[in-house]
Amino acid sequence: MIIFDADSIENEGGCTKRKQDIGDKMKGLSYEIFLFPNNQGDGALECLLENIINKKNTPIFECWGKFEICLQEHASKEIYQEDENKKLTTPAKK
Repeated sequence: MIIFDADSIENEGGCTKRKQDIGDKMKGLSYEIFLFPNNQGDGALECLLENIINKKNTPIFECWGKFEICLQEHASKEIYQEDENKKLTTPAKK
């Protein structure tokens, strides 16, 4: 059983592409696969968690959003030398 994030097109993933990539690597092997968040669409485990969190706890997302903004504002310019479009986020959002 393979459990993996589908990710999205923006980070060189997406459900269809991820299944194809895994299938290419697993040729000739028998396996089952489940891609987060729902085995059908793009996303990640974090998307599933964001949708099942108790509504009274959703303000935590504002904290994470502010943290990501802080990362971007205070990041060293060296980070952007290779790719000026690179966006800093929390590790889970890659």
